[in-house]
Amino acid sequence: MIERVDFNRGSALLYEADPNLVDSYGNTANSNSGNRLTNGIAESITSSALATTASEFTNTLTNGLGFGNVLALNKEGTEKEDETNGRTMIPLSIKEEGDGVSDRTETAAEKRQYELESRQRKLCRGASIRIQFRDFNYISFDFRNILKGNDVFESMMRLTCIDTIDKLYAFIYQPIRIETVFNGWEDYNVRREFERQGLKFDAAGAEKTVGCSQWRITSLNKNYELCPSYPKELLSAQQVRKLSIHEYRSAALLKSYGIGAPRGEAARTPEEAYKAAKDLNTNEMVIKAQALTGGRGKGHFDNGLQSGVRLIETPEEAKDLASKMLNHKLITKQTGAAGKIVTAVYVVERKYALQEAYLSIVMDRKNQSTMIIASSEGGMDIEGVAKKNPDAIKKFPVEIDNGVSDKLATEIASGLHFTADAVPKAAKTIQTLYKIFKEKDATQIEINPLSETKEHEVMCMDAKFNFDDNAAYRQKEVFSWRDTTQEDPDEVTASKYGLNFIKLNGNIGCLVNGAGLAMATMDVVKLYGGEPANFLDVGGAATPETIEKAFELILTEKKVSAIFVNIFGGIVRCDYVADGLIQATKNLGLTIPVVVRLQGTNFAIAKKMIEESGLKLYLEEDLDKAAEKAVELGKK
Repeated sequence: MIERVDFNRGSALLYEADPNLVDSYGNTANSNSGNRLTNGIAESITSSALATTASEFTNTLTNGLGFGNVLALNKEGTEKEDETNGRTMIPLSIKEEGDGVSDRTETAAEKRQYELESRQRKLCRGASIRIQFRDFNYISFDFRNILKGNDVFESMMRLTCIDTIDKLYAFIYQPIRIETVFNGWEDYNVRREFERQGLKFDAAGAEKTVGCSQWRITSLNKNYELCPSYPKELLSAQQVRKLSIHEYRSAALLKSYGIGAPRGEAARTPEEAYKAAKDLNTNEMVIKAQALTGGRGKGHFDNGLQSGVRLIETPEEAKDLASKMLNHKLITKQTGAAGKIVTAVYVVERKYALQEAYLSIVMDRKNQSTMIIASSEGGMDIEGVAKKNPDAIKKFPVEIDNGVSDKLATEIASGLHFTADAVPKAAKTIQTLYKIFKEKDATQIEINPLSETKEHEVMCMDAKFNFDDNAAYRQKEVFSWRDTTQEDPDEVTASKYGLNFIKLNGNIGCLVNGAGLAMATMDVVKLYGGEPANFLDVGGAATPETIEKAFELILTEKKVSAIFVNIFGGIVRCDYVADGLIQATKNLGLTIPVVVRLQGTNFAIAKKMIEESGLKLYLEEDLDKAAEKAVELGKK
């Protein structure tokens, strides 16, 4: 990004300050330093004056007269030797005011011509444009001709300092003929781009999920509100900066704040499910598989059982269904074929609703605040409502510090189509939910459905909570509810060591610092015919221990035939990385080749350590050569 642009007109003086140089009227050039001499009158040099003066000499400059012999006069008009280049000055006497006779009579045209030639020869040394970037690099363009430099500078100003949108470069640019045959809107396709890099997408295009369930394509930026310069579809990790908790944990949290939720109990064995159903003492119950995925009611199990949400009437049914759900994988549109293991079931009483609504509290990144999203059409398929009837979904910005006022809460509740008796209760529930959102560092609370029962009570029938991982240090109870069985075991291990690790399907293991560099490394591996086996970002606090643990994670994939280490040492020290590489190679008994590309802090020390280790570590300084080497060795 450009930080600033400076236009320097020559050396800031129009003429060199040589005391021996005089104009045709006998005035010395330094008689008024930093001024120009015009008919014996000193004038300050301003931008406009400079442009005016320079324009007088345009033709002379372009004809190259500015590089001829230097003319100078002494006050007596005698011949003078130029000490700079040894040329002989041309003697010339001029009729001064008050003088009687000159050596010869000079015409007005000759006098003017002489003045022009004298002044243009002293014209300052062109101009320069200096562009400084935010990474502290800069480039400079030098011009012999001030006018050309000024034209370029003014063009840059016109294209960057605009007052109307129609003056943007995108509007005034006229493409050349060969460019008109391409449709720029179709040049980038997020799905096609990441398939090219080795990711395999699930066939369920409507949900835009990735088959390995580690990545997902999000349409969060579909209206370009998140970031105007980003594409409307973005790739992100399946779990990003958030903790998800099971439904029964969410219900317990709601009840602790006095929010209504159906009676229920979690069970981890069929016997516990039987007891939970018996304790409810009713013949109208629901048993729900606890897995961190949406669409459980429309999902199926790996043993053929349909639906993860079933109506039951007896404790025996609860026990039987629990035995078929527990320790089996529930497969939904969101999970893909991999599914999610069910570690618990939630047995709850069944409630009949007069009205089902939808309500969620989310982060509003555009306005750096929070937002409440509500709809009177709640239930299982809120995504379908968004597609068929988007006007039914309302958004309400909330000032994060001010919270939800009584007025705003009543306005939201009134739009849920609840009865008059239930609206005040719904408003109170909304305010309490926001309190939980703020106090527990949540990033999302979703209640679907938020129901009014036949008794005109307002109850949260199903709840989904996400919490900010950065708040783990102060939300110890909430984060103790984390269910690591819902996550990849290797990724759980990686998180303990501060590593960002995602498995892929290739044969070239990648160990990189920085997410951007990691993506670029995967891309260059692909460019040279390889397939990345993983995404692994060691971050900025890598130590020899974390480097060794990173190698262990990479080697969990049997298909890995070579490892490519690409480290740019800024915060990360290259010698720490080298130490970790050497330890990992020795301790893990590595038999596959490791190509290492290091740049940055303590590179010389790291290079010496690797060269003296005597291990099978291939050190390369060039990125392309390193990637090509890794791919080549991976094929052997």
